[in-house]
Amino acid sequence: MDPAKKNWLNRLVEKLEQGFEHNGNKFLMLYAFKGQPTVFVNNLLHASGLQFGYTDQHLFCDFKEDKLWSIADHIKVALTECLISIYLHHKQSTKETIKQDINDAIVSLYDFYKIYSPTKLKKNKSFFGVDRSPFELVEYAIKVRISDSNMFQNKYWKGSIFNTFVFLDLPYYSNWLNSGSIKDELKLEDAKTIILKTIIAAGWCNGELKNQTKILLNYFASSAILSKDTHKEINFLVKNGLAKENINYPKMTPIFKEIIVKSALITILADRTIEEKEQEFLDFLLNKLELTSNTLEENTIYTQAFLFKYYNKVTYLKNQHSFEIISKVFTHNFSTMIKKNRSNIIEEVSESKELVELLWKAKNQSLTPEEKEKVKRQLTDILRTIPSFAIFIIPGGSVILPIILKILPDELLIPSSFRN
Repeated sequence: MDPAKKNWLNRLVEKLEQGFEHNGNKFLMLYAFKGQPTVFVNNLLHASGLQFGYTDQHLFCDFKEDKLWSIADHIKVALTECLISIYLHHKQSTKETIKQDINDAIVSLYDFYKIYSPTKLKKNKSFFGVDRSPFELVEYAIKVRISDSNMFQNKYWKGSIFNTFVFLDLPYYSNWLNSGSIKDELKLEDAKTIILKTIIAAGWCNGELKNQTKILLNYFASSAILSKDTHKEINFLVKNGLAKENINYPKMTPIFKEIIVKSALITILADRTIEEKEQEFLDFLLNKLELTSNTLEENTIYTQAFLFKYYNKVTYLKNQHSFEIISKVFTHNFSTMIKKNRSNIIEEVSESKELVELLWKAKNQSLTPEEKEKVKRQLTDILRTIPSFAIFIIPGGSVILPIILKILPDELLIPSSFRN
C-alpha cells in the first residue's frame, strides 16, 4: 500500500478487514472504554502520536513497506485508522458486523466532512458526470486535510510539512457521532488558537522563551491554517510572551480540555522536568478547566511515554534530551502506573504457565534473545487487556520486565516442581 497514490483508502480498508480476521485482539481494545468516547479518543490521540505531530507506528495494521513512507503518509494512515476506530467504538462492532461497519464508517466520514470541512471535498460527480464513491471523496478530503495548500502562505517549511492540527478531526468527529452536530463545539480556528496560546504561556511561564520551545511552536504554528489576523497575534505573543491569566478558556467538552493539558505538558516536559513555575502553571490550568489531579497524572505519563519512545526522532525534541534523564523520570511514573494495576496484572500473568516460567528464569539468570522477545510480547499483550494500558505506547521489554518482576509475588513465580 502506498498512501501517496490513489486508492490507498481501499487498500487500508482491506488491511483492516484482514487484520480483524487474523488478529482480532487488536480490535478488542475498543471495548475497554465502552460508553466512554472521551477516554477512548484521548487515548487514541496519545497512542497514535497524532496530537504530538509524529507517528511511525499504526494501531491495527502492519505495513511491510511503511519504512518508505514519509511522515505525512504515516499521519494520513494513522488519522484514518483512528477515525474508523472511533466509528467502530461508537457502533460497538462485533465479529459479525465488523466488515460492514468499516465500510459504513467511510460513508459516515463523508457525511462528517461535508459539514466539518466542505471546501475540502470534491464534487460528487467527475468532469464527465460519473458519480464518485464515498471512498474517493473521503480519500481526497483526508489528503487535503493533511497537506492543505494554504500552508504555503504560512511559511510551513519553518515547521512541519503537514497540517499538525489534523488531530482535531478526531474529537470533532467523535462529538459529531454522539451528538449529531458540531454547532455547539469550539470553532476550529478558536480551538487551534487556544492550543497555541497555551503552548506560548507554558513556554513563557519561567519568564523567557527557550529556543527549543520556539522550535516546538514553529513546528505547530507554521502549519496551522489560521486567518491572517490570528497568525499576526500568535507571532506577537511568541515574541513578547503571554501570561496564563490572559488566556480566555471558553466552555468546551472534556476531550478538548485534555487536549489543552497535553499541549501544555509537551511544552513543559520537552526539556525533561517540571520546574516550580511550570507546576504552578499546570495547577492553574487544572483549576481553570475544572479538571482533577488524576487527569494531570495520566496525561503526564502519556506525554512522557511519547518522549521516551521518540526523543531522538521528532524535530522539536532533538538535541535537548538526555536519554538517561528521560528514562529515569518515565520509568518511575510507569512503575507507579503498574503498581496501581498490580492485582489485575498478577491475575493475568498467572494464567500463562510459559510466561511464569520465563519470569522465574529472568529473576535468577539471563534470558536468551528469543526468550526476551517472547516475554516482551506476552507482557505487552497482558497490559493491553487492562483498561489503563489498552491503548498506550508500551515501552520496550528492558523497561517492562524489571518493573513487573518487582510487583509479582515469589510464590507465583516458583515453578510447581519446587513448591511444597
